[in-house]
Amino acid sequence: MVVGYRPYEALLQALAQVAPELAPTQHAEDEEKYKAYWGEGITEREVAEALLTKKQAQNAPEPGKPPVVAAYEGNKT
Repeated sequence: MVVGYRPYEALLQALAQVAPELAPTQHAEDEEKYKAYWGEGITEREVAEALLTKKQAQNAPEPGKPPVVAAYEGNKT
């Protein structure tokens, strides 16, 4: 068993292994409202992930790459 910090990409890859059909289903549409709802503790990376456009999230993944990983890799900043 491995314990400790893992980067976000590792989480997405683990999810893809247990649920390869998993893909984002909801997206924030207004950055200021999203930040106000979650408060000061939200990170810029979390905001960027929430603001993915539906088109970005629905892009077809590369062959052999689960949708959740492809969606993440398409939004790296």
